[in-house]
Order: sequence, then C-alpha cells, then structure tokens
Amino acid sequence: MFRLLPGELARYLANYRFSGYSTDWYYEEWTVHIAFAPWRPNLFLGDKFDHVKDERVTLYGGRE
Repeated sequence: MFRLLPGELARYLANYRFSGYSTDWYYEEWTVHIAFAPWRPNLFLGDKFDHVKDERVTLYGGRE
C-alpha cells in the first residue's frame, strides 16, 4: 500500500458496510496511521502526511 522512507508518515482511510446472519447492516470507518519514524507522543497529531490513501465510499456506492 505504501513504501515509506525513513521519517515518512502515511494515513489510510476506509469504510465498510456489511451484515451478519441477520438483516441488520453494520458500518465501520477506519483510519490507520503508519510511520517509519521514532515513536513520540504527538507523532500523528499534525496534518502533515507524506502519503494518504482514501478508499472511503458512500453507503450507496461511489466516492464520498
């Protein structure tokens, strides 16, 4: 998904709609942060990401 160089940060966004054995629908939205950098408490608090992949869709299909 990403090839990070030292010091780079990445963000992956996705959402899913699914159902189990019943007719109820469930919705999940994920945000995953990835770093090739030393850990620090505020590592992902800024808005600077070297790579962003957004695979979120609307509940009815298509891009948001």
